[in-house]
Formats: sequence, structure tokens, C-alpha cells
Amino acid sequence: MQKSEGNIVYCQSCGKANQNDSTFCNYCGSRINSSQTEQKMNQTPEYITGNNTYSNEETERDFVIANLQDLNNLYFISRNFDENILFLIKKKEQLGIKRTVEEPPVAPGKPTPPGFGDFLGYCLFFVLPSILILPLMPIALIVVLLMFRRDKKEYYRKLEQEYPKELEQYNEAIKKYRQSIKDAEKEYEKEVNIGIPNLDRAIDDLNKERDEALKLIDECYDINIIPSKYRNIYAIKFIYDYMTTSNGTLRDALFACDLDKIQAQLEKVIQNQGSMICKLAKIEANSEKQIQQQEQMINHLKNIETNTYDTARATELNARYSRIIAHNTNVMAYCSAMTYIDSRDIDDFNYYSPQTIKDFGLERFAQYYEK
Repeated sequence: MQKSEGNIVYCQSCGKANQNDSTFCNYCGSRINSSQTEQKMNQTPEYITGNNTYSNEETERDFVIANLQDLNNLYFISRNFDENILFLIKKKEQLGIKRTVEEPPVAPGKPTPPGFGDFLGYCLFFVLPSILILPLMPIALIVVLLMFRRDKKEYYRKLEQEYPKELEQYNEAIKKYRQSIKDAEKEYEKEVNIGIPNLDRAIDDLNKERDEALKLIDECYDINIIPSKYRNIYAIKFIYDYMTTSNGTLRDALFACDLDKIQAQLEKVIQNQGSMICKLAKIEANSEKQIQQQEQMINHLKNIETNTYDTARATELNARYSRIIAHNTNVMAYCSAMTYIDSRDIDDFNYYSPQTIKDFGLERFAQYYEK
């Protein structure tokens, strides 16, 4: 049993103080099961606003969903940055390596004229056997002379026709080979002096924006709405979808969230929806819908201030909800200005161009927006 004092209940797991209507410890995420808390859980305190009645849970739901939406968007955005940064790092690793040029072409051999060795070879092949049949010897000698003459004609044909062409082709190949060496050297210098520095700047810019997203995620959690056990992209995605597609409360969503079962299933959903969620987060950052959502939260906050009779409780709620509104404003500003690049388009980034990665992202996003 947890120890409770007035409006405070102490977590049995970590000993930290929580409000007595807390379901989970804001510090370690453990369930708080004190009888006082359970009694609170089974009741829905109401506040009167003129002729209308609204519940504390309904009010908190709007703020919880706003906080979850911020977390959901930021997780997908940071994931997109991770993918693009990894791609640029791999691209950078391929640069600054001297290319291996193919072996130089081999010069063609100049034709060799037939000589005494060739003549002797013919004689041995044709004349020597004819010794056994002397009448055939003159014919064998004539054959040898004709073949030797044929070889000389072939030699002059190659020397005057084929060899010049082969030599010309060789000279062209040598020019291309030397040019390929120069091109490889220029490409290497271009990669070292332009490509790698530009990629370093792009990676650094994306890292800064990714770090800003992670910082905003930490600030979301600092409001202490989501227990620590559920502070990951899978749980946040599930809880956000659960609450935006049903009338369930945060407590209901946490009870239904079985991380061991949902992680594998949600991984596919996250991969498929990542691009769409990032685009919508940027588009909706300045939309009328987001402005109306903020106005609704501000109105709820005013109602709490006006109609909560427990001054201490009103002050606490005011502080928490004001933080959510302020943080939601910061997240909207971040999403509006962030560099979004679809992971399928990052390969089109020209790292030899003076265009920055942010300009490239804005250019591509303008195309998405037009579609």
C-alpha cells in the first residue's frame, strides 16, 4: 500500500510524491494502487461553467492528446532525420577514394615479314617428302614458292592497311586512357574540396535539427504525463492512435498497451506511415486546425482557473496545462521550419551544388505541397 498524506500519495516503488489522484507514478511509471487513489479513479469530478458541465477527464484528454500528438510527430521526424543522416554518411564514405584507372592499352605489334625460317619450314613440309617420289619434287618447290609469295603479299597488306588502323585505334585509346586519369584526379579533387565539405555541412545541419527534435521530446516527457515505461515510439504511436480513434482515457490506453505484442506490428505501420506523418506535421503546423486546437486548450485552461474551487489544485493544473500549451507552440514552430526530405528523395541532393540541404528540403516540400 502506498503512503498518502492529504493530496499527496507516495509511490511504493521509488518513494516519490504524486498527486493522490494519480494512476501511475510520474517518476518511475509504477501503478499507484492506494485506496484513496482507487476511489478517485472511480469518480469523475465535475466543474460548473455557466449552464454547462464538463469533467476533469474530458479537459485533461484534450491536453493529453496534444502532448501525445507532439510526441508522435517528433518521433517520426527524428526517425526521418536519422534515415537521411545515415544515407548522407554512407554517401560521404564513398567519396575521397582515388579511383583505380583501367590498365593502359597495349600497342599493336608491327607485322613481321616472312623470312628464311618460313621458307625452310615450307620446304621441310612439302619438298622433303617428295624426295621419295622425285617427279613430284618440282611441283613441291612450286607450291613452296607460291605459299612464300602469298605470305609476303599478306605481310604487305597488313603493313599498309591493318597496322595503320590498329595504330590509330591505339593512339585514340591512349588519349582516352590519359583523359580518364585526368578525369579521375579532377573527380577526386572535386570530392575532397567540394563534395565532402558540403556533405559534412548537410549532415551537421540535419544533426542539429534532429537534436532539437529530441530535445523537444524530452521536454514533452518533462511535463510528466506519460509514465517512463511507455516513453518510446511504439507505445506513443499506440496510445495516440488509441485515444484519437476512441473515447478511451489515457488510463485505458496504458492498460491496453502491451509493448511485447505491439512492437513488431507497429514497426510496419511506422515504416509505412512515417513519410505521411512528417509531411502532415509540417503542413498542419500553420493550419487553422492547429490554431483552433490551441484556442480550445486555452479556453479549457481559463475555465479551470475560473471554476476550480480548490486553489492549490487550480494552480497546479494551470501550471501543467500552460506548459503543454507553451510546448505545443514550440513544437508547431519547429515543425513549420524543419527540413523535411522524404527518404526516397535524399539521393537527389546534389552535394556539389551551393544549395544547402535546407534549401533542397524546402524545394522538395513545395512540390509535395503543390501535389
